[in-house]
Amino acid sequence: EGRELPRINLARVSTFSLPALKSYLEGEVLFRRSQFPGAAEAYARAVNADSTFALARYRLGLSRWWLWTDTSGSLPDPLKTEVERFADRLPPHEAAILRAILLRRHDVDSARELLEAETRRHPDDAETWHELGELYYHDGGQALISPKVADRMFAKAIELDSTFTLPYIHRIEHAISAGDTISAGSLLGTFTRLAPESRYVVWFGLVTRLAFGEPAARSAAEAALDTLDSAELFEMGLALQGQRCCWGVAEQVLRKARARDDLRAAATRQLFWVSLGQGKLHEALGWVDDPFVPEDRKGQMLLALDELGVAIPTSRLDSALAIGTADSAAAFRVFYAGI
Repeated sequence: EGRELPRINLARVSTFSLPALKSYLEGEVLFRRSQFPGAAEAYARAVNADSTFALARYRLGLSRWWLWTDTSGSLPDPLKTEVERFADRLPPHEAAILRAILLRRHDVDSARELLEAETRRHPDDAETWHELGELYYHDGGQALISPKVADRMFAKAIELDSTFTLPYIHRIEHAISAGDTISAGSLLGTFTRLAPESRYVVWFGLVTRLAFGEPAARSAAEAALDTLDSAELFEMGLALQGQRCCWGVAEQVLRKARARDDLRAAATRQLFWVSLGQGKLHEALGWVDDPFVPEDRKGQMLLALDELGVAIPTSRLDSALAIGTADSAAAFRVFYAGI
C-alpha cells in the first residue's frame, strides 16, 4: 500500500520474477520499520526466487548487517558475502552506497567523499542522508566529525521522510548519551508508533528505564535483561558502554552477559574498559588477570593502565607486548608493541 512504501521506483528493480518482486516489496516494508529479521527473511525469499536479483541481495546484506554481532571476530561481513559478486548489477546509486559502506573499514575519507557526493546528487533521498549519518556516527571520530553532526544527518533524513524509521535509532542513542531524557522519550514515542514490532522498541525501553527510570522501573528492567538473547544483551552492554552517562549501568549489563558461557570472554574484555571509564583502575587491573581475557589483548590493557599511572612492572609490560615473530603475532599485540 502507498502508506507502507511512499517512495518506490520500480524502474530500478531488475527482476522478471513476480514472486521475487513481491518478496522484495515485503522486505522493503519491514526494512523501513526496522524489523530486520523479518526483512532479511523476505529478501532471502526474493533471492531464492531469482538469484541474480542484485537489489534484493543488497537489501538482504543490509538487513543482516543490522543483525550482525561478531563477538568472536570470525564471522564474515554479510554485505560482502551476499552482494559483492553482484555489485556490478546494482543501480548506480545503490552501487555507490555499497562501495562507501565497504570502504568505511579502511578508507573513511574516501567513503565520506563518496557519500557526501551522493547526497548532492540525491538531496531528497532520506536513505542517502541516513547512510551519511551512519558513517559519521560510527567512524566520524577518524574524520574529526562530532556526534552532533551525525545527529543532524539523521534529523535531515527524518525531515525528508518521517516514516523511514532507521534514522530514529541512532538519534535515540544520541539523546540517551547526552542525558536528554525529553528528546529520548519523544523520539522513542514516535519510533514506537511507526515500528511497533521492531526489537529496538523493547531494547530502548529497557535502556531508558535502566539509565533514567525510577527505582521500581529500573528493577523491572533489570529483571527483563534475563529474557534477552545473548546477542541483544551484549549489544546493549556495548551501547551503554559508549554513553558516558551510563557506565555504571553498562557494567551491570555486561556482568549479566559475562554469566553466559558464550559471552564470557567478550564481556570480560569490555568490563575492563567500563571499569577504566569509571576510574576504578585497580578493578580494571583485576580484569586483566581474568583467565578469559585473551593474551594478545592484555598488552593493550596494561599499557592503558600504565599511562594512567598504575604501577605496572616493566617486566610484565614487556612480556605482554613481546611479539616474537611479527608475521605470526596477533595484530593487536603488534600494534600496541609499536605504541
